[in-house]
Amino acid sequence: MAPSPCSRSLHPTAGYDWATDLIRRFETDPRLRTEYGWSAIGVLNDDATPDVLRVAINHPEHGTRVIGARRLLIAIGAYDLPIAFPGWALPGVLTAGAAQTLVKAQKVAPVGDVVLAGAHPLLMLVADLLVRDGVPVREVAFAQSIPTPVDLLNALGAVPGHLRMLAETGAILARLVRKGVRVSPRTVVTAAHGTERVSRIELARVDRRWKVTGTPREVAASHLVLGYGFSASTELARQIGCDLVFDSPRGGWVVAHDERLQTSVPGVFVAGELTGVAGADQSRAEGALAGLGIAADLGRAVPPHAVRRSGTRHPHRDTILHRGATHVRTDP
Repeated sequence: MAPSPCSRSLHPTAGYDWATDLIRRFETDPRLRTEYGWSAIGVLNDDATPDVLRVAINHPEHGTRVIGARRLLIAIGAYDLPIAFPGWALPGVLTAGAAQTLVKAQKVAPVGDVVLAGAHPLLMLVADLLVRDGVPVREVAFAQSIPTPVDLLNALGAVPGHLRMLAETGAILARLVRKGVRVSPRTVVTAAHGTERVSRIELARVDRRWKVTGTPREVAASHLVLGYGFSASTELARQIGCDLVFDSPRGGWVVAHDERLQTSVPGVFVAGELTGVAGADQSRAEGALAGLGIAADLGRAVPPHAVRRSGTRHPHRDTILHRGATHVRTDP
């Protein structure tokens, strides 16, 4: 489910130029029925019709109803990894994803000084977004070291096709420094202080294992933005009964699946961050492969060029998608 569409120009992030065309094709395809504003709240078992999946959906104004489907693809993404520390529940403490959504989608910016703390590259993008919107950013605290040019070169294998994104990160860092924003490596938030809301942020230096090594210091600020990574949103898959596996590098608990992205529950497929937090390119590849897997599972012929066109550097791209005599394999 998704929020209501709005008439605006699409400006994809560097490295994701394909997103604009994908969104436009989605919005204009007459074969697709989109339920804006509805949230999936559960999948119901029906012994009378075991081949039909019944999904309960809810809308704040229209209530709850049930829709049926022969196959179900869950692609509900991830959420910001919550980090607990003294004062983390005070008003004024929010996640990087929430701050980005408020500024970009809702056109609402924080009022007052802001401190950002975390360990995820999104933190840099949010800091740059806030500064460009005129928000006074006091400091950006990274738990790890700021990557050197050598570190960025060594990371290229993990981000194929994202040279522009790496370049953009360097440019953002330079802009922040020019604007007078303090960027502190090996620094974490240890507490947030205030009465009715945040007024002071406590930061401390840490070693490579994130153990505090020095005396904490305080920074006056009305907002604290946290960005320590993401966790897969597996709630719906768990409610259905899908098997999960724990994989720390991929974000903790993720949904187990086969080479066609089908879960342990017949007829239920997953794609995107539910299989491991790996970014938009991986999600696009898995969404395309899951769609082809569903088509094959329903007895449709899937031509090889469709798999090749799915835009994948995915480990399962060359796998047979089959149901009975219907199958496809990409060329070697």
